Amino acid sequence: MKSYLSFENIGMTFRGAAVSEVLRGVNLNIDKGEYVAIIGHSGCGKSTLLNIVAGLINSTVGEVFLDGEVVDAPGPDRAALAETLAEVERVLADLARIEIAIAEMKAALW
Repeated sequence: MKSYLSFENIGMTFRGAAVSEVLRGVNLNIDKGEYVAIIGHSGCGKSTLLNIVAGLINSTVGEVFLDGEVVDAPGPDRAALAETLAEVERVLADLARIEIAIAEMKAALW
């Protein structure tokens, strides 16, 4: 039986002024109803992976399957994921600003 959500050899490289490979060889199978946490340091590709699942961007290599169908564009079944991603991005940006402010206050006290 195929998993509800499958990542098959996902790779993502951004090309601009510099080439940045953010994902390589990601393979993951998630069953319906299963909870998964994606954790890692800033810039390791967490948001990129979620944007690929939401169909907001296409991977450079590999494919994502949702309920047996290739994910290659946004769809109504992934709209909530896209909205959640936007909210997570806002929260992370706010957290970064708070951490910077705390660091500046600590530096001023020393």
